[in-house]
Amino acid sequence: MIPQIIRPKNVTPKPPPIVIPLGKPAENTVATPGVRNFTSFTKNTSILPTKLPPLTPHAHILVDLNPLLQRIDMNTKYELVQLVFFQDEVEDPEIKKKTETLSNILKLMNDPIYRHGVSNDIFISIFQLCTSHIFRNSIRLQDRNEFSEVKIMYRITNQEHLKICHQLLRALMLDHSTFTSLLTSSLCKSLVNSLDTPVLEEQQQFEETIKLIIESYIGQRHDILHYMTDQIIAYYDNVNQYSSIAPILRLFFSYYTSLQPPMKQSAFLTFRTVFYPLYSTPYAYNFEQALSELSLFFQIQDPATTFWCLKYLYMHWPKANPKKINTFLNQLTNILPYLPEGVFQASAPLILQSFANVISSPHVATCVNAIIYCNNEQFLQAFKNVPQLVVQYLLPAVKSAIDIWKNDARELASQLRSKLTTFERSKQAKEIPPTKDTKAIWSSIADIAKTNDDSLNNWRIDDTL
Repeated sequence: MIPQIIRPKNVTPKPPPIVIPLGKPAENTVATPGVRNFTSFTKNTSILPTKLPPLTPHAHILVDLNPLLQRIDMNTKYELVQLVFFQDEVEDPEIKKKTETLSNILKLMNDPIYRHGVSNDIFISIFQLCTSHIFRNSIRLQDRNEFSEVKIMYRITNQEHLKICHQLLRALMLDHSTFTSLLTSSLCKSLVNSLDTPVLEEQQQFEETIKLIIESYIGQRHDILHYMTDQIIAYYDNVNQYSSIAPILRLFFSYYTSLQPPMKQSAFLTFRTVFYPLYSTPYAYNFEQALSELSLFFQIQDPATTFWCLKYLYMHWPKANPKKINTFLNQLTNILPYLPEGVFQASAPLILQSFANVISSPHVATCVNAIIYCNNEQFLQAFKNVPQLVVQYLLPAVKSAIDIWKNDARELASQLRSKLTTFERSKQAKEIPPTKDTKAIWSSIADIAKTNDDSLNNWRIDDTL
């Protein structure tokens, strides 16, 4: 006889507790419908069926994160290398293993659920890991020859590590509550100073990180803008090189475009005193595109600023450097469409003199660029009301180009000369005819002179004319 088990009334048997393993996650399998597998309670095993996945995927990474951080905390050399020719970098097995480990941590930190589950100590450890890799002592390179046609390029060894560390740092920035205390003024300054790197790929990573701070951390935005302005001033003083100017100008452009109009007058003052004078620096052509975009933003906002820029270009127009002449010419052509009609007519002498200076340049490339722009019918029609200025400034420069240059340059100058004939005829038509006969005018002048000098009494006007 089987003994009867006496159970308390109204008591439902509770299932055993579920234990989630922190080791390697089990493989996903398809369970057989209607079949339930039980685990023997006599063996020292987990109660959780081994064929079911853990409720927290990648839970083993949370446990193994400290060993991972210790493993990748080894010293890595980041050497600056000049690119002579492109060659694939031979990757060391240990370096490759470290790259994979960094990638795994990055995947974890990109998930907001996992990122919020990380303890504060591990969060700080990851932050210190990133900063220890991305910051290093900068090296001042030899200034580039401004007349050289060869662009020097650099790269950094183990650059993939730096890229992942930057991405990991930006992932940490998404947790505002924890990262705000770590985003100190010294960190902001170090990020801005690191824009001076000559390696383009590394510079892009710093730029993206700083842009995220400007957009997301309002409290630290002022420090970032202040440090970037200091970098520009240091470039004026020849303390910094030009390599950091382009990303700084792009960051300022992104910041100003995010503001609600109207713009404050302090912003226009900063543009006139800090940004636009960069055109007068020796290496302005290296950051021409970024400076042009920022300048165009302010010029569209205020016609008075546009006219001020035009006068600045005229007063600081380069004489010998063909790259700077082309930079000024490009900026001048960008300004013209945004000059109001009244301002355009008032500034016509400045515009025509500037184009005449370029056409008279001893460099054929700059001369041809200016002639091509002046050959535009829309450009010439803008000066139809002031033909005398076209004849006074532009025509002599075109005639000189025809005499000096040959082949294509002479042909283009001849085409422009034929178009300027119309302005020459218009000028002659607008000339005021004399009100009196020339002989009568000189006779009256002679009569006045005779009253003061008796020796002129025998002088006759016919002897002179």
